[in-house]
Amino acid sequence: MNLLYDFYGQLLTKKQRTFFDLYYQADLSLGEIAAQHDVTRQAVYDILKRSERALEEFEAKLNLVDKYLRGQKVIRQVTKDLEELADDIASMVSADRAEDVAGRIRRIGDMVQSLADGEHGA
Repeated sequence: MNLLYDFYGQLLTKKQRTFFDLYYQADLSLGEIAAQHDVTRQAVYDILKRSERALEEFEAKLNLVDKYLRGQKVIRQVTKDLEELADDIASMVSADRAEDVAGRIRRIGDMVQSLADGEHGA
């Protein structure tokens, strides 16, 4: 829920943001939030549930969190492959390994391109 809030929190109302921050970030109970804002625990609960639903609906329509997480996965794989490639190049002693290295470089390029294009690969 916190990742959704990081991406879409500014789309919530001020009251929704306040209650969300107090509950999820400051770790206050429903009763503590209710007492601070002179509302019932049920009102706090309802506002939090509406906020959660709104965040989930934003993600369902925009998919920003999903795209971010997929991008992070591709970046981790590219980083891993580049590290392995650097090791291979450093230890390369024969020309027959050159074709394998070239293939890996092409694959890295394809992964980065799929990230740039917004494809679902990787």
